[in-house]
Amino acid sequence: MPVIAQQKTQDVTYRDIDANFGIHPLTSDLNVITDDVAVKQSLKNLIMTRFFERKFHPEKGSVVNSLLFEPILPTTAIQISESIKEVIENYEPRVKLAKVDVQPKIDENGYIIIIAFFMVKQPTSVLGLTLFLEKVR
Repeated sequence: MPVIAQQKTQDVTYRDIDANFGIHPLTSDLNVITDDVAVKQSLKNLIMTRFFERKFHPEKGSVVNSLLFEPILPTTAIQISESIKEVIENYEPRVKLAKVDVQPKIDENGYIIIIAFFMVKQPTSVLGLTLFLEKVR
């Protein structure tokens, strides 16, 4: 029976297609993003995806978009935080969450979202993602 060697997680490079669909000037292919940039893009996409929005994965998504239309209150911020934690823990295996902080900004009619996380392949360095979410019709 053949033995399959397991690859060390430090050797793995996370890659994804750039969501802006930029074209590489030399190869004329789509730009590829790697490691922390790819993971941050994935986190943002997961947070902003509604349930049933992905055709073959209707279970992937969160209620964050619908919560943006609720009154801007500390309880709504807690619900947004819990929804973000749930979707990341369930669907992004490349990260371990350290903290999700949701700050309501009544004057700007939205929320500042601060996500601190570790990439699984580099558990010693904390990375962060900051988003400003507001309701858009």
